[in-house]
Amino acid sequence: MQGLDGKLMILGELFLEAVSTGVITNNELNWVTDHQNQFSRTEEAVAQRLGRLLDEGSIQLGCRVAPN
Repeated sequence: MQGLDGKLMILGELFLEAVSTGVITNNELNWVTDHQNQFSRTEEAVAQRLGRLLDEGSIQLGCRVAPN
């Protein structure tokens, strides 16, 4: 799961998962806040977009159920 910049790869995957499912988990949100001081400008923009989507209700805080 780690690329050249492991944080960006994880943040990008987290962002895509949250957008596609409409859900971000508490653990994922905690990971973003715990690592935000290490983010590059690009990563900060992704995290801000994630926050805006949460604020507008496009993404909900909750749990994701694994497909059967």
